[in-house]
Amino acid sequence: MPDDTEKPDPEPDSPKAKASDINMSYSSVGCGAMESSARKHDREEGHNTHLVEAALCRHIRNGNGSRLALLADGVAISYERLAQHVAFVQRGVLATVKPGDRVVILLHDSVSFAAAFFATIAAGAIAAPISTILAPADRTQLIRRLEPALLITYPGAEIDHRDVEGVLQAPIQLLNDESLGVDTRPWNTNDLKTNLDGFAYCLFSSGTTGAPKCILLAHQSPMACLRAFEDGVAPIGGDDRIISIPKMTFGYGLVGNLLFALLSGSTSILQSAPFDLSRLIQAIERDRPTMLLAQPRVITKILDAQIDRQILSSIRVCISAGESLPKTLFAAWASNYRIPLLDALGSTELGHIFVANKPSHERGGSTGRVVPGYQIRILAPDGSEVADNEKGELVARGIGMTRCYLGDTKRTAALTRTGWVHTGDFVSRDADGYLTIHGRTDDLIKVGCGEWIIPAEIEEMLSADIDVLDCAVVGQANAEGLLSAVAFIVRRDFSADPNLVARTVANRLSNLVTERWPHEDYRRVEKVVCVDHLPRSANGKLNRLQLRAMCNQESESTSELRL
Repeated sequence: MPDDTEKPDPEPDSPKAKASDINMSYSSVGCGAMESSARKHDREEGHNTHLVEAALCRHIRNGNGSRLALLADGVAISYERLAQHVAFVQRGVLATVKPGDRVVILLHDSVSFAAAFFATIAAGAIAAPISTILAPADRTQLIRRLEPALLITYPGAEIDHRDVEGVLQAPIQLLNDESLGVDTRPWNTNDLKTNLDGFAYCLFSSGTTGAPKCILLAHQSPMACLRAFEDGVAPIGGDDRIISIPKMTFGYGLVGNLLFALLSGSTSILQSAPFDLSRLIQAIERDRPTMLLAQPRVITKILDAQIDRQILSSIRVCISAGESLPKTLFAAWASNYRIPLLDALGSTELGHIFVANKPSHERGGSTGRVVPGYQIRILAPDGSEVADNEKGELVARGIGMTRCYLGDTKRTAALTRTGWVHTGDFVSRDADGYLTIHGRTDDLIKVGCGEWIIPAEIEEMLSADIDVLDCAVVGQANAEGLLSAVAFIVRRDFSADPNLVARTVANRLSNLVTERWPHEDYRRVEKVVCVDHLPRSANGKLNRLQLRAMCNQESESTSELRL
């Protein structure tokens, strides 16, 4: 097992500082003279602050209640008005909820979501957001696991009332922005409650590689994550406006947009509808965000649509996370826009982003370096740390991480025992501390005696193909149980013959693989399948489990070419 001994703390920007050596402090890293709002709050209020106090009450107490907290589908909400909405929900909708109870929040990104989320935490309960686009059966399974005391949802939501109200005996409260009232009676820090365990909210993992994990986060987690983000990525000031493609039911969106914005006294831009490029552009033109939280597929859509630079001129930094950002996509963005595009790696279990590039130091093809407050190790199968530029599994720990999984004592005990989160990411690190993601450890395809195909390497080739809009490579077992690689592609031009596209792409890919690995025939892709779209989870992550199932299905909607 790796040595847990703490090491001396090198300067984070030193070329000799490995990511695993970065210390757990909050020391500033390249943020200039601007004092981060998170650190200023630490200095004024102390570390052990109630999340609602940090995000709402202190702004009002300091005379900033009139500042803009939310822009929800173009509707402006001040900090003071949001606090009045929160008081309305806490004193009314949540009147019977006790500290420690779990409250399911099944709402679109909206003012009512923000009010319900903060009101639940203000009541000392645990807010449990669930995606509105999940299939009803999947949604019911998550609700059962939560055993909530209350479910808050919008009128017309597909809910199994017999299961929720009957079996679970959890009342259902309907709420939307039209029914959301205000309570103007005094409401402040004295109205805030906590539970014995100190948890504020819980989130489910994406579930693309197995059953979703329910991850509990403490009040201090997003505050610590903000300090790490401002120190290691970019500061957030009061004039910033953050817009996020991922929704509030996922850590990337909830923490990076709503919580980072309100904790820093800036503005969160919320969009209730699912992602659509035209709606995103309308919101950008109307609300003028300064920070965009996106994913590689959104970057691709912006580039393909050739969005005018002037439309995006208010954006000072764009974060790409959720999936690896191909080097070719990074280069295409850099040649079209003067906005720093920062590839980053985050985890719900670690609170938010823990590895990232930062402006003026970004490297295409790399997900960046570990941010202050976090530590990483890259492990070989035997548990030892690998050398520079060698591949292994990424494990991490840090200031914003979870300490508990709901209903999973085995996983919680393992985390408590080791103190490290096994991310499942297959990575390498260079001598400067920059990480490169080579996929997931459970994505690797074993095709021979110790011979492995790394899907990310093939996908990088495919993503650079002029005819390919999206792609993924998975393993398919034959009748004897032997694995081979299958490439799924989405053609860029939907008017093109899918058989012709599959054939053309397959021939080019075969040549590229042979050129790169002339003596490693096992790396070749067995077949290329052209599909209309790739299966993704509610937060946009590729669902490789479903792709593997598709390998064994014959469908008239797919065109394939065997090599």
